[in-house]
Amino acid sequence: MSEYKVLILTAPSGHMTLARAVQSFLEDIPGVSIRTIDLVGDRPEWDLFRFLYRYSPFLMKIPFVLTRNRSILQVIKNTNLRRYQAKLVAILEAEDPDLVITTYHGYIPILDQVRGRFRFKYINPISDPVSLHPILFSHAADYNIGFDEACQDFGRRLMIPRERIMPCGWFTSRRFFEAQPVARIRKELGLRDQLTLMVCAGSEGNNAVLSLLPALLLMKHPRSFQIIFVIGHNPRLVNAIRRYTKMAAWLNPRLPAMVLKGFTDRMNEYIAVSDVVIGKAGPNLIFESVARRKPFIAISHISGNEDGNLGMIKEYNLGWVAENPFTAGKLIKDIIADPGILQPKRGDLEKMSKKCYEGGMFLRERVLEWNRKSLP
Repeated sequence: MSEYKVLILTAPSGHMTLARAVQSFLEDIPGVSIRTIDLVGDRPEWDLFRFLYRYSPFLMKIPFVLTRNRSILQVIKNTNLRRYQAKLVAILEAEDPDLVITTYHGYIPILDQVRGRFRFKYINPISDPVSLHPILFSHAADYNIGFDEACQDFGRRLMIPRERIMPCGWFTSRRFFEAQPVARIRKELGLRDQLTLMVCAGSEGNNAVLSLLPALLLMKHPRSFQIIFVIGHNPRLVNAIRRYTKMAAWLNPRLPAMVLKGFTDRMNEYIAVSDVVIGKAGPNLIFESVARRKPFIAISHISGNEDGNLGMIKEYNLGWVAENPFTAGKLIKDIIADPGILQPKRGDLEKMSKKCYEGGMFLRERVLEWNRKSLP
């Protein structure tokens, strides 16, 4: 039996997380091989992105708005063609994939241009759920896979046929939907069976989590609780939290138990032992929390492409938006005083979790179908 080759094209940060989520629904299919490639991560603009992500996410609104202009958008596409077309075409010729999936928009103009020269199927997961942008859509893909029906309406304005745009939720790694050994994980982390808050700074370590430290470590609370901090690729933020914790220990003899982690591949386990997830409103973290049916509190977001995520959290009752530190502190204090506040979110979280899992299974079923048709 011939091997069915899947090539996933991606980029750093959340794009890589999305690529791994896609892979998780395909990797156990017999006869399927998967290769993931990042051709863009060594570019200097990613260093600028990391700086803005950590310290000035509000400035990201500027490129988001500017690139909606057709002329500027075309310049961006031409730049990507010039930078990556030769490399990507060489990879396509060498790999001869049966299916290409891209989780980063920079590859779309190249794939759209060369699609006719190759035999592969082509899937483009739209890499923002709500704040849609023309740069995210492919005219040549067999499927653009987006969050909801709004992506079909947006795509129609771009002259993309409705049947090529599928509203399937958000791709989230299968392990977030699977049962976890909660008691064992707690024991490994040195945690008790009590209210657990998870504070996540995102893959690149957004500094907004520092605004929560007074409410978490200095405020008096009526019950014991514990915190899991996941800080991402930002050692300075890790050191800042450690220094603050040492200072807080002098002022607060009832300091909550804490676990402090950098970037980790065990997010599914940490969310599983948490009662609520607090962090930047990136789609991957939101839907990882949703997959485990845990409410999400958004304390910051990247302006522009994550603006719509705040409304999404409210519309679908996935949690709360509390970007003001005082509002966030009060909400956290209320949850610690009465964890029952979390309970009314469970039903809506369950519905959204099911929708996202079914989206992953839609992808899996398409690959199984295409694989069967490719057999001699």
